[in-house]
Amino acid sequence: MKYELWYSVVVRDRNGKVVSRERRKSHSFLKAWNQLVFVHTSYINQSIKDTAGANRTVAPNKYDFGMDAGANVTTYGIRVGTGNTPVAIDDFALEIPIANGVGVGQMSHLACTVDGFIVAAPSCSFLVHRAFENNS
Repeated sequence: MKYELWYSVVVRDRNGKVVSRERRKSHSFLKAWNQLVFVHTSYINQSIKDTAGANRTVAPNKYDFGMDAGANVTTYGIRVGTGNTPVAIDDFALEIPIANGVGVGQMSHLACTVDGFIVAAPSCSFLVHRAFENNS
């Protein structure tokens, strides 16, 4: 079985008109993702580094794959950031996360939602959405 991660980005102007659209294959599967999948498939606790760099013991009955973050929540769900360091397998956080807010260098993080599971042989997928607004 081959796993792939794709992302789509739609940029809109202040009136909602689409300025650009792109869809690309992600090349950033990370160690922490695979550790989390391992925990949930093996039922074996695992020490996994969180986005602050602290090691946490993750147990299958304590943590899940929750992505449905509410608006203004930046502790989980899709995040965006900046930086020029190439992705490494041991990465655990964005180089420079973009903070939630309306000030300079900030963006409003809207709710993160998960769409239903889709099967279209030979593929199956689901979509996770989050919009960000630049109100600075």
